[in-house]
Amino acid sequence: MKLFFLVLIATLVCGRVTATNYYFSSTKGNDSANGKSKSTPWRSLKKIAEATDLNPGDSILLERGGVFNGQLKITYSNIYVGAYGSGAKPVINGSVELSQWISAGKNLWKASCTECSHEPGNLFIDGKFQPLGRYPNKGYLFSSGSSKSKTSLTDTTLRFSNGYWNDGELVVKSSRWTLDKLFIKDFSKRTFSLSIPSSYEVQNGFGYFIQKHISTLDKSGEWFFNPATQEIFIFLNAGINPNDHKIEVSINETGLVSQNLHDIIIENLSFTHHI
Repeated sequence: MKLFFLVLIATLVCGRVTATNYYFSSTKGNDSANGKSKSTPWRSLKKIAEATDLNPGDSILLERGGVFNGQLKITYSNIYVGAYGSGAKPVINGSVELSQWISAGKNLWKASCTECSHEPGNLFIDGKFQPLGRYPNKGYLFSSGSSKSKTSLTDTTLRFSNGYWNDGELVVKSSRWTLDKLFIKDFSKRTFSLSIPSSYEVQNGFGYFIQKHISTLDKSGEWFFNPATQEIFIFLNAGINPNDHKIEVSINETGLVSQNLHDIIIENLSFTHHI
């Protein structure tokens, strides 16, 4: 019995001795380094998923005061994730910063977002949330002059030319408890033709609005993403130059990714700007 406990204690001690700390710094880090000391830290969070020698019992330590873009992907159980150094908690940031804005019309600007492989979730100017462009800016328009349908909606009050709202998104209350988001295949003769059916037949008097179309931009801060060109468009009041501000868009849905794992400790981290 005494021998068993000695073996057990020796095993636990050896396990703790062989555990490895992996360090990250957003300012001094280098992904070509080994990441195993404060003087040779990694920079990118992707190194966690790429690390082939990461084992249960190891620790991942992010430098305080740093901002780390992307996601924290944990693939092993029994991992500790925390902070080192002094200062504010390290931040896991789900957004990318946009730069090199150019004029795209009166009060309209655009910038490329090569990292936007899908629709960004949110846009921030100097850390403040900005609304997605929509028409009308507040409230709802109402369907009228049409029979019940799941694939079209008519509004006899509209005065826009044919094709004006093509490729936008119609957000409609197809019932008292349902809000559908439907791609506009065609707009003609005051009728929206939809690419997929709504949950319920849309009746006269049901509310709707339009978003995800460049023509919705008419209020400072409103934005639109063009997936075909991977460009962000933003409307700003006269005199505001987006190149003088920090503008970010969220491209990561979550800050932490893990599945079917156990005994993971995560503390002293902040997560921000995720979808």
